[in-house]
Parts: sequence; C-alpha cells; structure tokens
Amino acid sequence: MRLTLAQDRYSGQAVRCGHRSWYDLYPDVRPCLQTLKNAEYFVGIAGNQTTRAGHFLRELNLPCDVLATSDDWCVTKPDVAFFSKLIAVSGHQPHEIAYVGDRLDNDLRPAAETGLRTVFVRRGLWGYIIYESGTADLELDSLSELPVGLKTLLAD
Repeated sequence: MRLTLAQDRYSGQAVRCGHRSWYDLYPDVRPCLQTLKNAEYFVGIAGNQTTRAGHFLRELNLPCDVLATSDDWCVTKPDVAFFSKLIAVSGHQPHEIAYVGDRLDNDLRPAAETGLRTVFVRRGLWGYIIYESGTADLELDSLSELPVGLKTLLAD
C-alpha cells in the first residue's frame, strides 16, 4: 500500500482575518501530510466541501498530490460514487488506499463498502457520538499516529 487518502482534516470552520479567509487546520494535519509525502505516499485530500472551500484549502499549499471537494466531483459522501471517484482519481486499486475519516456514517462505512482500507481518527463531535469501536481497520487519537499506523496496515 503506497497510498493514503486523508480527508476532512480541517476543522471546517471558516476564519475571517482582514480581507482573507482560510480554514483552520488541526495542528497535526500539516506535519502528518508532510511525513507521508516524505515517505513517498501518494496523499490526497477529499471531502464534502464547497468549491470556495476548496479554493481556500488550495491556498494553504498542503503537502498533497490531490485536493478535491465534493463540489469539484459533483457527488457527496456518503454516496459510494464519491469513493469510486476517489479511487479513479488516485490511479490505485481500492485495497491500496487507506481512507482517513472521523465519521462512521459518512466516511468509514461507505469507504469500506468500496473496498478501501479505513482509518478512524477520533476527533470532533461525530468521532465520539456515533463511532463503534472495531469498525475501522485502524483507530487513532491523532493524525500524528498515522504514519506509524500505516506500517501496521501494511503488515496485515
């Protein structure tokens, strides 16, 4: 597995500062993405966001190979067509992709349904309310655990 697709690793709350808006990232996002890129993983970011949000996220120059929003693809999660598009865009086989998410209903179940490996990151309201332990292939408390965790997935 030489691919990881991380998604929704930002808080999703727009922040206004003067004339510029951006998305407030969790502090573990950029270091995690950079570590994965340094390890030569293909890194993609995809989630349910608007075209405008995608523009702001691209301005952050995150270390990734692909950054797409549901508006870009004209399909939203949890529709399996979103995950099929993700697979097609990546150029990898489903079993080579680790999909990172914090929602059982929107992320993990539909990702698993399309054959992706699943990684749950416990954060945000939904990460505590609706998650069922043992549902994902890998469970993390922080994205800083992801690079090592992917090695565990590779060993399986």
